[in-house]
Amino acid sequence: MNFTFSNTNSFKSLTDVLCNKVDDNSYSIKKEYGKGTIKEYNIENGLIIRTIEICIKNPLLGKWSYSKESLREYYLFFNLSDTHEEGKTINGELIEEGATAFTQNNDRIRVWLPNISYKLLLITFNQAWYDKLIKTITFPNTIISNLSSVNNLYLRTSIHSNSKIVLTQLFNEIETQTQCSYTYLEIKAIELMYIFFSEVFQTISEEKHEHNVHPNDVKQLNIFMGTLNDNIEALPNIKEASEELNMSESKFQRIFKSILGTTYYDFVFKLRMDTSMELLINKISVTEVAIKTGYSSIGNFSNAFKRYFGMSPSEIVNH
Repeated sequence: MNFTFSNTNSFKSLTDVLCNKVDDNSYSIKKEYGKGTIKEYNIENGLIIRTIEICIKNPLLGKWSYSKESLREYYLFFNLSDTHEEGKTINGELIEEGATAFTQNNDRIRVWLPNISYKLLLITFNQAWYDKLIKTITFPNTIISNLSSVNNLYLRTSIHSNSKIVLTQLFNEIETQTQCSYTYLEIKAIELMYIFFSEVFQTISEEKHEHNVHPNDVKQLNIFMGTLNDNIEALPNIKEASEELNMSESKFQRIFKSILGTTYYDFVFKLRMDTSMELLINKISVTEVAIKTGYSSIGNFSNAFKRYFGMSPSEIVNH
C-alpha cells in the first residue's frame, strides 16, 4: 500500500482507504488491511494531533513529497512501538523507538511493516508554532541563522523518560476520554514538541559551538541534498560530493554530520533502503531495484535490505 501525503489534510487519503469512520475523531482499520485505530484531533491555530495504533497485513508506505514553493508545515512522529505482534522484538531491537521531525519541503518516506503492532503519535503544526518554540529554547543566534536557511529540516532523537511520560499521558487521555479536552491535548502536544526540539537543538548547539558552520555552507549543502533523490543509481561518494561543493573531504564530512546529525555514508545507505522499499511496494522486481539503487550484486542488496528492515526483498514482493 502506497500513500503520498501532499498537505496537512491529505492524511485523509490514508484513512479513507484504510479505515472505516467511527465518529468525527475516530477510525478503525478495515479487516482486509489489518486491525487497529486512528484518532484525530484538529486543535486550533494549525495544530493537529493523531494517535495511530495499527497492525497491518501488508507493508504500508507513506511518502511526503512537496514542491519547494510549499509553505512550511512540520511533522513530528513519536513512536512507542517496541514489540512484534507475538511479543518479540525484531532482530532483538526496538522498532524505530524515538521521535522524528521534518518539514513538508522534505521528501521523506515512512515504512510500516506487516504483522507488527505500531503505536505512533503524529503531531502536525505550522511555521507559527515552530517560531514560538524556538523562541523559548536557548541556543546561539548563529544556530538560528543556520536553521533559517535550511528548507529540508530533518531532526531525530531517541525518546527519553520525560517525553515517554508526557506521551503516555496524552495517549491515555485520548484513549479513555470520549470528549477530550482540547486545551489539555494542546498543552501536552506543546510539551512534547518542546522536549523534542530542546534535546535536538541542544545537541546541534554543542556541535556547532565547536565547529561553527557558515550559513552559506548550510545553503550549499541544502542545494546538494536536493539533487540526491534524482541520482539514487549513482550517488556521489565523499570525494565526489566534496569536490562538487568545492570543500575538502574533512570539511564536507564535518558540516554534513553537524547539520544532519549522521554521517554521509549512513544517510546514503538509508536513502537507498527507503527508495528500494518504495520501488518494491510498487511492484518493481528485486533485480531492477538493486540496479536502480546502485547495487552491482543482488546478494549484497538483499543482505543490506534484510539487515535494515528485518525482511528480505522477496518477502516484500510476495506481500
